[in-house]
Amino acid sequence: IDDMLLETRGLVGYKVKAFTPYTGLGYRYLKDDMSGMISSEGHFGFKRESNYLYVPLGVEIGDSWWKIKAELDPLLKGWQVNHLSEVPGYVDFTNKQQTGLGQKISIEFAKGNLIFRGFLNHWNIRRSETAIGNQAGTLFVEPKNTSVEIGVSLGVKF
Repeated sequence: IDDMLLETRGLVGYKVKAFTPYTGLGYRYLKDDMSGMISSEGHFGFKRESNYLYVPLGVEIGDSWWKIKAELDPLLKGWQVNHLSEVPGYVDFTNKQQTGLGQKISIEFAKGNLIFRGFLNHWNIRRSETAIGNQAGTLFVEPKNTSVEIGVSLGVKF
C-alpha cells in the first residue's frame, strides 16, 4: 500500500533554566492509496486521506547533552477524505472527526555535533460523524482508530 505521512507544526515556548513549556498549532496528513488494488476477498481499493488539526501542549526538560520531551495533542478538527468514486457505484465523501488525542514522548542525547533520539508517538481518534457514500444513501463512518509510531533517529547539528 502506498502510504505518505506529513506532519508540520508551529511552536512557541519559554525556557526557564532546564524546563521549557510550549504550545502551538499542528497539522498531520496521512494518505493511504490502494487505488486499483483488489483484496484477496475481491474488495476494491481506493485512496483515503486523514487530516488532523491539533494543539501541541508540551514540555521539554534537559540541558545541552540530554533532553526529554512529553506532549499532549488534543484534536481541534479532523476529517477523512474517501475517494470511493474509484469503486463502481460509490461517490467521494468526507467524514468529520471531532474528538481525539495524540501523545508524544522522546528522549535525546547529544555528543558534539551528533544527536541520537528515540521517540514514541500515539494517536487515539474517536468514531467519526456519518457521511453518505453512494447513490442509494448508504451511511459510512470512520471507526475509532489508534496508531503508534516508534522510532530512533541519528542527526548531525551544524
